[in-house]
Amino acid sequence: MFCCIVKYPQMSGNGKTVVALIQVRRIMSILAENVATLSGHEEQVWCVAWNPTGTLLASCGGDKTIRIWGQEGERWVCKSVLTDGHTRTIRSVAWSPCGNYLASASFDATCGIWSRKGGEFECLATLEGHENEVKTVAWSQSGNFLASCSRDKTVWIWEVTDDEEYECASVIYAHNQDVKHVTWHPTQDIVVSSSYDDTIKFLKEDADDWQTISARNPSFSANISGAPSVHTQIS
Repeated sequence: MFCCIVKYPQMSGNGKTVVALIQVRRIMSILAENVATLSGHEEQVWCVAWNPTGTLLASCGGDKTIRIWGQEGERWVCKSVLTDGHTRTIRSVAWSPCGNYLASASFDATCGIWSRKGGEFECLATLEGHENEVKTVAWSQSGNFLASCSRDKTVWIWEVTDDEEYECASVIYAHNQDVKHVTWHPTQDIVVSSSYDDTIKFLKEDADDWQTISARNPSFSANISGAPSVHTQIS
């Protein structure tokens, strides 16, 4: 199999001709082998997430449970089943950067915080405030913030205190439709949200509040992961 890669396209002065360097590369087919099938959930499985060290896998689903999987020899086994946190489908799970906490998002409009100590998990906190289904939770790389998004069109930023308390730092009304997903920048406390309103928002703390920022903001580098600089207003 071959593919053509177009690099460095340039428009001619008259705007009618494009000149580009074209590379032809051969792509080798790679067959993925199924090494394990994990069974146990009684309804749809919505999300899976590795812990930071890759030793545990968390899964969640329509059966309102979270399962923690680990490897024993050549086999993958269920280490724990977390059942007490939610009353409806669990849509998303995410590990904290330190690996000691697991956050969950549920259609019951709450987020759960699970603490891992000595191989055991307990529900440390239930975060309430969203008015509708919570779709995704995500930790910042620093571990100081947790973001959640919901069908209620909002993004909530939760701040983690030293005594394991979770306080709402901001409620952001940046979208006019369901907010489907949130993710954090890998090195900065910038959260990005995507929505059914066909937009992507960049959100950052500014003067003790969280605001929508644009790629033109001098405090925000649009050159993320080696991508070319963005010159389009994001709002």
